[in-house]
Amino acid sequence: MKTISRSKKGISPIIATLLLIVIAVAAAVVTYSFVMGFIGGAAITPGGISDTITVTGVITNATNHSVASFIVTNTGAQNVTVASASLVLVSSGATVDATTTLTGNTTISAGNSEKITCTLTGVQGATYYLLVTTAGGGSAPSPQFTMP
Repeated sequence: MKTISRSKKGISPIIATLLLIVIAVAAAVVTYSFVMGFIGGAAITPGGISDTITVTGVITNATNHSVASFIVTNTGAQNVTVASASLVLVSSGATVDATTTLTGNTTISAGNSEKITCTLTGVQGATYYLLVTTAGGGSAPSPQFTMP
C-alpha cells in the first residue's frame, strides 16, 4: 500500500486574507472608474465651459436691413457676457465676412434674458444664423433668418 505524503502545504491564512483584500480593492477601483465614466461625464461641461445660453429670436429691421436684434437667455447659474456674434450662411455653413457690432446690455444675469442688437455690414440677401459666443467660451446659434 502506498502512503500519501502530506509534505506539501497550502498558503497560510494570513496570505490568503491579504490576497482577498487586494482582489476586492482592485475590483472596487475598476467599478469606480467604470461608473465615473458615465456619471462624471454628465456633471462636467465639455472643455470646462460654464456659460450656458440660448438664442430664442431674431428680429430683422424692415427699414434698416443691416440691423438684427436677438434675445439671449442665460440658462446657467452665473452671469455671462456676450462677447461676439458671428454671421453664418445656412447654405454652406461658412462664416460670412461681415462686421458685427453689438449694442445693448451684453452682461446677462443668471436666469434672465436680454435683447441685443447686432449691426451687420457687408450682408447680402440670403438665409443666415448668428452664432453668439460668450466671454467664457459658451456659444449658441440663433434661429435662421433672411436678410433682404
